[in-house]
Amino acid sequence: MPILYANNGLVIRINNREKGHKRPHVHVFYKGEDYSFAFDGEQLNGGRLPRKVRQEIQWYLANNQEALKSIWRGDF
Repeated sequence: MPILYANNGLVIRINNREKGHKRPHVHVFYKGEDYSFAFDGEQLNGGRLPRKVRQEIQWYLANNQEALKSIWRGDF
């Protein structure tokens, strides 16, 4: 999975080769834990994240919609 964003232990990755996933999403790794977020910023799985970390993820997603959709479709 390519790294899209990394900052202070927060890593956002995307795997556009996953099969059977209808909702586009990214994988978020923080402090050894794995989370999933839909492109609209909704957390799909994983435990609670600190508010500032969650806001940073949502900021990234909101500001990179077109690139994320293009990667998900495999248009790169």
